[in-house]
Amino acid sequence: MLGSIAPLSALYAVVTIEHILHEHSPEADWAFYAVWVMSFGGYVLSLLIGIGLAFVSKPASILGRFLLAASIPTLFYLVFAAIMK
Repeated sequence: MLGSIAPLSALYAVVTIEHILHEHSPEADWAFYAVWVMSFGGYVLSLLIGIGLAFVSKPASILGRFLLAASIPTLFYLVFAAIMK
């Protein structure tokens, strides 16, 4: 599960910290609202898939499971890019 939410959680943390530190910057405001509004559905979907993958016994190593789940956001992007062509 950690692998599926780690990349997106890091993005949320960076954008939120940037927004707090530069609260009068239009770029920081835009990034903050864009990330939270436009990506929350994908975040929840990625979280749910990660929870499902947490119950998969293969690969047995923790690193392998992390990398498998971390690839989910990339797969979403590739599917979305293929659909939008």
